[in-house]
Amino acid sequence: MVFTLYHAIISLGFWVVVSSEFEIISFVLGSMLPDIESVYYAFEALKYCPANDYVCLAEYPSHYFLHSFLGITFLACIIAYSVNFLREKLGLVAVSLKRLFISAVIGGITHLFVDLTVHRGEDALMLFFPFPERFSFVFPCSFAFWHGFMIASIFAVIACREKITRWLK
Repeated sequence: MVFTLYHAIISLGFWVVVSSEFEIISFVLGSMLPDIESVYYAFEALKYCPANDYVCLAEYPSHYFLHSFLGITFLACIIAYSVNFLREKLGLVAVSLKRLFISAVIGGITHLFVDLTVHRGEDALMLFFPFPERFSFVFPCSFAFWHGFMIASIFAVIACREKITRWLK
């Protein structure tokens, strides 16, 4: 799903539960950035799908490298170094690169976990890129489940806002 804010809210729900070990900025970026690939392939689909053929657009494969464990690791390296650089430039408390990297990887894994239960068929995930096998674990009412989880995450974030503002300092 290209709506990356959806992933950010769901990952914040996970973060509230296990927050003591993860850096929030890297965690949320790790959960959102794999969808850069989906945006690229959405524009590619516009070249091949007939006008107003929403079925073609919805079924156009959009999950390759960045939606794999290798892609998540690659993104986590970039995120860790970028967040470390920004924290230094903004004068925020230093956080180890290892902690930033692990936070981004776990955020990315939450992204993969959500996408595994939502996408199927040609749009399923290639978890072990470059191997062509695609994985999907869509279950009945998976969209309803994640929407409910997103709403619960919003309430959890509101309830724990002091914890979040403390981590942003």
